[in-house]
Amino acid sequence: MRKTLFILFTCYFSILHAQTNAIQNALKNYDYELAIQLISKEKKSAELDFLKAKCYKNIAQYRSAIVLLEEIVHQNPTNIAAVNELAESYQLSGNYSKSKFFYFMALQSAPNNRFAQLNYMNSMFKLREWKSTIKFALPILKKDSLPVLYPILGDCYLQVLKPDSSIYFYRKALKNNSEDYNTLSKLSNIYLLSSDYDALLKCTTNYMQTDSSNQVINQYNGIGHCMK
Repeated sequence: MRKTLFILFTCYFSILHAQTNAIQNALKNYDYELAIQLISKEKKSAELDFLKAKCYKNIAQYRSAIVLLEEIVHQNPTNIAAVNELAESYQLSGNYSKSKFFYFMALQSAPNNRFAQLNYMNSMFKLREWKSTIKFALPILKKDSLPVLYPILGDCYLQVLKPDSSIYFYRKALKNNSEDYNTLSKLSNIYLLSSDYDALLKCTTNYMQTDSSNQVINQYNGIGHCMK
């Protein structure tokens, strides 16, 4: 009898191990659809639902991911990993209001966590809450120099009609990353609108020494020469 039970338990754990390996192999090969099928055959649990939701998110089935993650968060609001995944899924689906709500929820659990802070700030930025984004970002910069914030603050100040502040942060962004032609084009446009052709020529000429093939920057440079 003991031998029979031992054999049964051995077979059970062998099957379980094989199923787990099959899921891990599917994930390793980025075969998320197969992973979802395999997970669906397993006994339901929060851990497997979380894994399944991440698979759905990775193949852009955001609604399916959200349904699973909402259930997990409802049962355990302290599951910060699930809260962040839910916020990201809402963001990827285009629902920035919901995304902001859940990123704020994650931030409450870890108010000094840089990842949580940046995600929450980014959600405000996507909602075009320019003043709120500025108010939230500036204290972070006082504590830590984060170059990723410079172009965001430049955009925000531009939207609230403070071009001088916008220029300041765009220039800091370019000092950190001189190849950021998107930020340079915004800065160039400010110089053009303010008729500051010397500044326009200086920033575009400097960029063209590294990359002379960017048509947008070349056009701004040409306009600067024509207007000067």
